[in-house]
Amino acid sequence: MRRRMLGFVVVMGMAAFTLSAVPPAGAAVSKPGAPGRPTAVSGDKSARVSWPAPSNGGSKITVYLVTPYLGAKAQTTVSFHSNKTSEVVGGLKNGKSYTFKVAAHNAVGTGKQSAASKPVTIGLPSAPSRLTVAPGNAQATVTWKAPNSPGSAISSYIVTPYLGSVAQAPRTFGSATTAVVTGLTNSKSYAFRVAARNAAGIGSQSTLEGPVTVTAAAALTVMPVTNSMNMSQSVIVDAYGHPLYLFTPDGSGTVSKAGAELGSWPAVTWSGTPSVGGGLDQSKAAVYAQADGTQQLSYNGHLLYTFLYDGAGRATGDGVSSFYLLSAAGDAS
Repeated sequence: MRRRMLGFVVVMGMAAFTLSAVPPAGAAVSKPGAPGRPTAVSGDKSARVSWPAPSNGGSKITVYLVTPYLGAKAQTTVSFHSNKTSEVVGGLKNGKSYTFKVAAHNAVGTGKQSAASKPVTIGLPSAPSRLTVAPGNAQATVTWKAPNSPGSAISSYIVTPYLGSVAQAPRTFGSATTAVVTGLTNSKSYAFRVAARNAAGIGSQSTLEGPVTVTAAAALTVMPVTNSMNMSQSVIVDAYGHPLYLFTPDGSGTVSKAGAELGSWPAVTWSGTPSVGGGLDQSKAAVYAQADGTQQLSYNGHLLYTFLYDGAGRATGDGVSSFYLLSAAGDAS
């Protein structure tokens, strides 16, 4: 009688605990271990929290419990009746910084919480992407793809130049996705990162793009180079002495058709108004923005390219894949 009463109490107690299930008869099981340290990605009044699964203690994990924290204060725990290890936690406040802890539940009970995630501010923009950088005279034009901005519109961008690994003074620009960074030192090489700001604050920086060397040299000039037959010929070169090519499918258009060829034939870029050396016509030099934001240099109606396997003063790509050296007259050599 006593044993039956005890058994009745146990069964009733487990039935009342909605997160539990009766373990398999005779199985040696325990509570789950603590999940690995979670990561969190900001959203609009929400965060996607992901974590490494813990050991299940010999019984299938049926629930994960995610607890947001503001400082040391726990907020309302959210239960996910699933064994998925990535979930969206809603009901958060944009502009507030949260950490998250996760615990797992199986037939025996709830295991220990994970370590806290790194803090994440809710509602921040993600990092800009697809940066391009065009050098010029004491300046560079930086272009990027706008990031996702949950909750509010992007109000400004912060562009940070780098000399080597050393960040220089950041510059703040408006909401356009291109910026001309002035006041740079000629002959020095700069790389750049960009971050976006919205009502919640400043988001993550982009990956580093560059370096490019800014220069007071003319964007275009005529110079003798050694061709693939080891003969000297005068062609148009860029500010660094690299021979320049036109791509015949471009014709006289302002939009590059090089496509996949750009891997071996990089577009020549320039920031600001391109200057030219003696013998060249300033009015024939222009810069055209491409779909990816690249500021591509043009002369005499031809978009310009370099060849990856050339060096300063050395031209090896003439006639390859419909690319031709640009003669001093501004046409195919």
